[in-house]
Amino acid sequence: METDIIEIADGCKIKRPEPIDLEYEISYESFPMFDPMTPHHIPSAIMTIEHRAKGQPEMLRKIEKIVAVLRLFKVGSVSTVRTKWNPTSLLQFGGTSYRTSPPSATFKYGLNKEDEKKLQTFFEIIEPKIPTEVIEKGKGETNFITIAFDRYNDSLLKQDIPESRLASAIMCLEALYLKDNERGELSERLSQRTAVAIKFFNYNSLEVFNILKKSYDIRSRFVHGSKIEKEEQKDLMRLVEKVIDYARISIVMFLLIQESIEKDKFISMLNNSLLDDKAKQKLKELIEEKCQWLMKG
Repeated sequence: METDIIEIADGCKIKRPEPIDLEYEISYESFPMFDPMTPHHIPSAIMTIEHRAKGQPEMLRKIEKIVAVLRLFKVGSVSTVRTKWNPTSLLQFGGTSYRTSPPSATFKYGLNKEDEKKLQTFFEIIEPKIPTEVIEKGKGETNFITIAFDRYNDSLLKQDIPESRLASAIMCLEALYLKDNERGELSERLSQRTAVAIKFFNYNSLEVFNILKKSYDIRSRFVHGSKIEKEEQKDLMRLVEKVIDYARISIVMFLLIQESIEKDKFISMLNNSLLDDKAKQKLKELIEEKCQWLMKG
């Protein structure tokens, strides 16, 4: 937090932690087994929510949805480490729950006052579009977006080596940009389509293409057990973060356009736009219509 407080939406704020926020009470007997003051459990931000819900499960789903939005706003391994419940109903009990083994917090980003309006707009548009299956496994429809979201979360949150994170990010892009029956030249197709699609959001197409080609090669060697050279490992985390960012912006784009065009038709439009000016113009018009605010941001 680079500012004291940011309002995301009505009843939802993120604030800079104060000393009182980091004070915990635990029984003497439980202390040797669990110490909430370990570095993994000290939050870098405090989110406060006032929301009407039937109970903790519904409220927890609301929290997870907000967290999912924060992971898409910028590349960040955002997760909850402690949740304190304060219900106003006499029929509901309060309390505090801890995440005993928080996910990795490898990727972090700052929030300042200038981000407030952008985050509010982002939240208002994206939060309703987060699929149920992303929040509650087995409760919603599994499709290419929910699969991509799972792989995206893996790349951000799993405590794993960079090569594995890179593989997860590439699989996220594969779920979005490859058709079910495609088998050959996957690296070329994936790199081209991603580069064409996200150029509308101020990404350099040639840079995206080259980074993805290199990343796909590393991913393939890693998956098949081949050695990743030490020289490549020096720059690997920078490469991983860039590919995760491509996955992030691609998920947001697909969330915005999915109601207007089917995945395979959109992929065909990407392919045709490389050869045909009319197809290129149609692609531009679609992106501008559905993602205009994102292009400005």
